Amino acid sequence: MTTRLGDILLDDACKSCGGKGRTTNPEWLEWDNQRRQAKASFSGWLVEHPFPDSAEQLTCTECKGLGMMLTEDGQALLAFFERYEGRVP
Repeated sequence: MTTRLGDILLDDACKSCGGKGRTTNPEWLEWDNQRRQAKASFSGWLVEHPFPDSAEQLTCTECKGLGMMLTEDGQALLAFFERYEGRVP
């Protein structure tokens, strides 16, 4: 979901996380890659290679978990509001 002000696009889905706000932990990606390459059965392989101790999903560092990023127009509008914050004549 994007935000528009008339024809102006203010934000768009984060390209790093695809708008989810979370990314897969690299430790889990590596674990899953090794699991897929293993020839053994999953249960047998799992005994020797337990799940990583870290969280499987991490908050996206690009959008800080929002799933959205401001466009240039959105950043300009935010700067405008911040300039007048609490001081509207």
